[in-house]
Amino acid sequence: MSKTLKRILMGLAVIIALCGQASFAEWSEGPCPPPPGSYCIISHGAFLTFGPNGKHIAIVSGDEIRIFDLTDGSLLRTFRTEKPSLSFGIPSFSPDGELIAAPMSGDLIGIWDVTTGEEMLTISAPTGPYLRVAFSPVGGSLASISGGKVELWEVSSGTELNVFQADSDPLTVIAFSPDGELLAGGGEDRTLRVWNVKSGEEVLSFTGFSKEVSSIAFSPDGSSLCAGSGDGVIRLLDLATGEERFALAGHTEAVTWVAFSPDGDVIASSSHDDTVKLYSTASGTLIYTLDLWDLLGPLSPDNVADPKGMARVFAVGFSPDGELIGTAYCGVKVCQIDLWNISDILGE
Repeated sequence: MSKTLKRILMGLAVIIALCGQASFAEWSEGPCPPPPGSYCIISHGAFLTFGPNGKHIAIVSGDEIRIFDLTDGSLLRTFRTEKPSLSFGIPSFSPDGELIAAPMSGDLIGIWDVTTGEEMLTISAPTGPYLRVAFSPVGGSLASISGGKVELWEVSSGTELNVFQADSDPLTVIAFSPDGELLAGGGEDRTLRVWNVKSGEEVLSFTGFSKEVSSIAFSPDGSSLCAGSGDGVIRLLDLATGEERFALAGHTEAVTWVAFSPDGDVIASSSHDDTVKLYSTASGTLIYTLDLWDLLGPLSPDNVADPKGMARVFAVGFSPDGELIGTAYCGVKVCQIDLWNISDILGE
């Protein structure tokens, strides 16, 4: 496989999750280390997510969120916390892309208008150690992690609509089903739970993990739920029966992110073992392994700060048309975002 696989920055949901401060590099080919054609987050960590309309990208760096225009790379908007001592967590766009919500370390959730920059609402909510929020795909409500529970908020008023109780151990991740009827959450108690959003009833509980649940994703048709864990195993569950269809092995370290292809045929996973793996949802077999250390090497210009074992793949995702796979590969000082042509990867 060629190391000059096509890299294009375009609409793709990719999230980088690290700690500390960061700044977004220019939309040119530098100052990334070779190979050229990539884009970087400089210094330790940021959160990054694309809007559902494919027009915007939100970049979080400590106490600020910056919204960029994907067509020309121009900065459209900057949102800041009220106090520099506060920091943002991973943001979430509303289904129409007009609003963005983000949790803050000071037990607050902010909601802003992406176009005007107006702060629409601030919700006082205990956000806990894992700063996660998720807009319902049908609009109107927002879920947030609060320690061992999930709180559901009405976006227009900030009124609490429901509380989904998990455990005393903190939840780490949440996700809505495509139709917005189910809400899933997993956490440090090594349990994956699914609730009915309307009734608040827990409809599924799965405890087959040996370490924390680190990432979850619903299939595009809503029939399956995929969960990655700190034990390196990805489990695919049938939501109709609650049974495990496959346990997808192969990673040697913690899984950091899982994502379904738009057609639901492939699961992509990223891991601290420097790899991205592709699995068939029909058979559970491993289709391909993308070793980013072999392809990209150390990210530091002096090749010293990122010895093998210190670099990590923090996120993976598919473009809406399913033709590209995006990866977020982070060393000690630099995070690099690459988009890979899936036909080149699979030799199609």
